Amino acid sequence: MLVFQFKFPLEDARCFSLMDTLLYVIVINSQDNILARIFTLFHEYAHLILGIPEIYIQDSDTSKEIEKWCDTFASEFLIPTKELEKNELFELLVKTEKVMPKIIENLSREFKVSKKAILTKLMLLNVLSYEDYEEQKAKIESKIESKKNQGKSIITPAKKCVQEKGEKFILTVLESKEKGLITTQDLLEFLSINYQNLDKLEKLLSKR
Repeated sequence: MLVFQFKFPLEDARCFSLMDTLLYVIVINSQDNILARIFTLFHEYAHLILGIPEIYIQDSDTSKEIEKWCDTFASEFLIPTKELEKNELFELLVKTEKVMPKIIENLSREFKVSKKAILTKLMLLNVLSYEDYEEQKAKIESKIESKKNQGKSIITPAKKCVQEKGEKFILTVLESKEKGLITTQDLLEFLSINYQNLDKLEKLLSKR
């Protein structure tokens, strides 16, 4: 299975997958929050397990039961219930019966997932009502929206290529060129990189 990260309008989709007899492919939207991408990746992986590749969008018409199963799979994989229930912060949250943003934030850091992933887990465990879930999710999305206009670090074309396409795909393309299976032009098109940056890409991979 190959996983790619490409930039496209977030309102169009967070992720989509392709199924083939030889290979499965998952494409993640690099516009999304990095921690949110992790949950989205495993949500989409769950679709592939079911044999139902879907474009994962918030207002999807996909069956609610399938979406809930995929959410549950991703949530349990990233935030195991047994581990969460042993967590002191979770115990405090259950005892107080109140949504405490600081606890949500700390749980997000501990499990290395987004705050929305934590909220989803709490809702699936019936610790959080659907109404509270929607309210807290709206607050989180509002904060994310306010940060969109902040400056972003500039990455080189070589690093961008590795981030988007991954080492496995890049090395396969380079090997195909060496074997004469594809032309240099094919290679540049597959990797979406110009010839001047090809040497930098190969040097970057050699350091890994």
